[in-house]
Amino acid sequence: GDISAEAVRGGVDAYDALYFVGFLARFASRLRGAERDRIGELAAPYLPRIDRQLGHGAPGVRARAVRTLSLLGLRQYSYGIIAALDDPAPLVAMTAARALSRREHSEYAPAVLTKLHRFLDWSPAYLAAMLAGIGPGAAPYLRGVLADQSEPALVRKVAADALRALNDVDSTDIAAEVARTSPRHDVVAAALRLIGACGSARHAAVARRLASSDDEIVRAQALGALGTLGDVNDVPALSRALEDESVWVVWHATRALFAVAGRAVLEQLAESGHGRVDIMREVLAEQT
Repeated sequence: GDISAEAVRGGVDAYDALYFVGFLARFASRLRGAERDRIGELAAPYLPRIDRQLGHGAPGVRARAVRTLSLLGLRQYSYGIIAALDDPAPLVAMTAARALSRREHSEYAPAVLTKLHRFLDWSPAYLAAMLAGIGPGAAPYLRGVLADQSEPALVRKVAADALRALNDVDSTDIAAEVARTSPRHDVVAAALRLIGACGSARHAAVARRLASSDDEIVRAQALGALGTLGDVNDVPALSRALEDESVWVVWHATRALFAVAGRAVLEQLAESGHGRVDIMREVLAEQT
């Protein structure tokens, strides 16, 4: 309320200081803006003690210190939190990465991206969601990672998926070039997903060329991209793809054919006794 920070702190015994900070941290995780700043002001005199815990021997204590500092004094203690990205304990390093991946602090995105290779044992989908959570401010840095051929393949894949989650139209030309030139099928597939979600008709040529890739994941993603980027001229190729030996490819081709040619074409194929009629009927049911 209107009680001054000094008056509140006056009621906290020295023995209870760390408990008080923990209490404030729980509040801070639910607040934003001026209310979060108010909680930070209350905690400020106690945070040097928390900062010293970054050197504690127990990883759990270090991780808790990282999270507490990030909630109550991120800007003042950012150096220690960034340094925690190199902590030998994966728990501590990931806690720091999560702490720095906030929408209101996109300026820390480069620090996280520089250390992203440390987290390749984590789920790529989790990492992409974490980075996308930073918001549009992270997009320029993610584009740089996607374009950088010296980055590990999985790091570039995560960057592409994060950009797709951000609906970053400005990254589509980069993605098209990556799809054309990368030797890694997983990176190419991620670039195609990005193109399919955010690209335009001028990127369709890349998807058309890769629709005959020898890798089924690349074929599937290329055909899926044609569902949003292609036109009626792609109907013959999409129809041929319905004969693909990979069910995954047929799913994407069927959905793309529906998007490009319309319901009537797919219904006609389903009624013809086609060998993949079950997939066609499921796609038709999805679109009802």
